[in-house]
Amino acid sequence: MDALNMDDILASGLDLVITGEGSINGQSLFGKVPVGLARRAKIYGVPVVAIVGSIGPGAEAVYEEGIDALLSIAPGPISLEESMQRAGELLTDAAHTALCLFKLGRQSLA
Repeated sequence: MDALNMDDILASGLDLVITGEGSINGQSLFGKVPVGLARRAKIYGVPVVAIVGSIGPGAEAVYEEGIDALLSIAPGPISLEESMQRAGELLTDAAHTALCLFKLGRQSLA
């Protein structure tokens, strides 16, 4: 994050950070990028959504570390093979959902 000057980016007035990870769970607190990014984003008051391949045991702990929402790309029970084959489509759909929810939240505050 330092090499990317992430503090400058986060301080620039962002409305939302979308990050991702293959799998998020209780172990994600110990060195995974989405949690580190969320911790840094909270300093600047920027909300964080993590789009992930799977949500595992203990994942709820990431909410205490700055991630505001988790979205799985899986539309239901699908195999890892199918998920990988459809990764582009599934990521696009999850990102669209994240942005629709963000927009809805902003409208409700107006």
